[in-house]
Amino acid sequence: MPLLLADLVCADGEFVLIGRVAAAAHGWPISLDDAGAMLEVVPADPEGVAVVLSRCGYTAMGDGRWAISGVTLIVHARPPRTAGYRDLVRDSEPIELPGQEVRVASLVDLIRVLEGDGSSRLRPFGAALWATLESVRRRQAREHIDVAAA
Repeated sequence: MPLLLADLVCADGEFVLIGRVAAAAHGWPISLDDAGAMLEVVPADPEGVAVVLSRCGYTAMGDGRWAISGVTLIVHARPPRTAGYRDLVRDSEPIELPGQEVRVASLVDLIRVLEGDGSSRLRPFGAALWATLESVRRRQAREHIDVAAA
């Protein structure tokens, strides 16, 4: 998967990572072992990403899916309950993943996408996303209290 991200980053592709890998980047408690090699992104320019992926040897599988060497990339132009890239990038966070910085959708946005899509691959993990969000909010509240007390 790091090579796939490298291809997108090196192509000056602006994108936001969503899906299970994005949730894992936020620290959710679910293992990615059973997820297979799958990434989901929302690019600023879906057509431009398609051109880059074709040039890099990825195989178009239809419905926004691309594959190479056992890795599947799903390109979403506009996930449910969002207005696409500009909407998701606003609250995204830069996260370092194997040597690369990528924009990752916020937990709130991941939940919004999940709740808007009855067939989302995140659907079985809604409770884990909510628990991760609550954990992050509690940690931030404790840090705020610690800073105020200092």
